[in-house]
Amino acid sequence: MSERRIEETSVIWVGVGTAGERTSHQVQKLFVNTNGLLDDRHGTTRRTADTREQKLGIAKKGDLLAFNPRQATVLARDEIFQIARNLDVHSVTPEDMGANMVLDAELGFTEAVLGGSILYFPRSEISFWVTGPNERCAWPGRAIEARLNIEGIAKQFKRQSYWLGGVTAAVYRAPEASFIQEGDACKIIYPAG
Repeated sequence: MSERRIEETSVIWVGVGTAGERTSHQVQKLFVNTNGLLDDRHGTTRRTADTREQKLGIAKKGDLLAFNPRQATVLARDEIFQIARNLDVHSVTPEDMGANMVLDAELGFTEAVLGGSILYFPRSEISFWVTGPNERCAWPGRAIEARLNIEGIAKQFKRQSYWLGGVTAAVYRAPEASFIQEGDACKIIYPAG
């Protein structure tokens, strides 16, 4: 069996998304339990199918799914900056992107951190199982367009954010009363292979 590659980085932003809203807001502590992220719109073990599953023909929109692979959205700092450059705007924020965490990571994070990677936070002993790249949608583009009052951003967003939208993850382990905060170390443990 081959060794797993491990990279170390740190958390530079944490936030939650309120139910009914597509953006997120910054918090000091991101509370996590084995059911997901507390107070986050995706923070449950199960979710209902949306247009992604409907387009694949595997479920109807609104069907209850047995697993929620999108409990957390994790982005890379430099990829957020690159999206802003691609859109030719002065800023894109984690809030616009609906993020739960931003890591101090460089371009290439979304492509490198494959499904099956583990994000481990040593201080809290929380770990997430990466389920795959964050599928692009128009909602962050609409948020950026509304915040900056610039028409046309939403139409460009999916194309300009290709392979820059971070990853989605599900809680793998969360000791009782645990949380992640800005400054926490994060180990990215890649799949063996």
